[in-house]
Amino acid sequence: MSANPDCQFLYTDEIIADEKLRPVDLFLKPAWDPVLLSGVNYVNHLSLYRRERLMKIGLLRDGFQGSQDYDLLLRYTSGLESGQVLHLPYPAYVWRRDGASHSVRFVHDATNNARRALLEHYSVSHPGVAVSAQILPSAPGAVHQYLLTSLEGRTREFDVFVADVIWVAELARAGWVRDLSAAFPAEIVRRDFLPGPASAVLVQGGTFAVPWYVDVGVLYHRTDLVPSPPRTYADLVEAARGAARKRSLHGYVWQGLQSEGLVCNAFETIWGFGGAAQDDGRVLVDTEAAREALEFMRTLLVSGLSPPSVTSMGEEESRRVFQSGAAVLMRNWPYAWAELQGKGSPVRGRVGIASLPSARGGPGPPISGSSSSPDARRPRGAWPSAGRDGGS
Repeated sequence: MSANPDCQFLYTDEIIADEKLRPVDLFLKPAWDPVLLSGVNYVNHLSLYRRERLMKIGLLRDGFQGSQDYDLLLRYTSGLESGQVLHLPYPAYVWRRDGASHSVRFVHDATNNARRALLEHYSVSHPGVAVSAQILPSAPGAVHQYLLTSLEGRTREFDVFVADVIWVAELARAGWVRDLSAAFPAEIVRRDFLPGPASAVLVQGGTFAVPWYVDVGVLYHRTDLVPSPPRTYADLVEAARGAARKRSLHGYVWQGLQSEGLVCNAFETIWGFGGAAQDDGRVLVDTEAAREALEFMRTLLVSGLSPPSVTSMGEEESRRVFQSGAAVLMRNWPYAWAELQGKGSPVRGRVGIASLPSARGGPGPPISGSSSSPDARRPRGAWPSAGRDGGS
């Protein structure tokens, strides 16, 4: 900072360590982006502030427990030019992530306090705009129904809302969301965002939402029972069957409730078999890859590797079963990590996280299920047959 007198703020990369300070990962942070900061505090922990500016805007404030650093960061960096913020691409800090911090143990309070800090920051930056937040249910189906009812009734209770990517086209075609193309031209959206989120908000050439954050399904495994995460579906079946049989546990839990979560699970498995979700706007389900994927999901149930209760499990139901120690493997979203590693969690310190398996294993799109390559297909008998009397 001495060599850059105009610099008002500096942040560094981090080494992530376990409870015994053993390095387990690196946190290589993006360049400074105040828009990204409004969605996630990716800057902390080690940061350098100019004392004079810091004392002027004030220090940590009560009432923002769990997110005091985020509140301070928003207030301190408000109005700074990009050249006044430096990112040191060097892991100059060791973050001991043991799951016992205040923000993890009281994640809901910390999240609400971060939201309050963000709303206050926006209100200060836009003095003519009054902002209030409405907290909606966590179940996507309930949120979707609430939005449909409210928008069809021309509600004036909200102006901006968070929508799942699969809702954008529906809302746009109904005329319930504004075309934002003037502020966010399609070519800019395609240039600045990942292809998936970009295509989701573009409807008939217009921009009807702005990508905010991405989520991804991941595999959780009990490291005391399955030390290495399964890479293929055959590996998953073997790991689930062996560990579950020894301990009388459920092998694999996922989201089988008739909801959006089941759609995500199904398409992830279809992709795992080399299939595609759609072709030129047409949903693809009558393909060889889709049939193999759905048959695999069915055999998980009828063979007993997944309990019958999976068909009534959403994200939280499966998370609670896995966190109680009653399952070996779980598919869920990254949010579950903080809950699983929280203080008092029965499986704390005994959970690993990995990418979802596929038919052939390894990252990237698998070989198509219709491929003629002999090593692209699953070996016969890699998972149990559903049998003629199996349920659907």
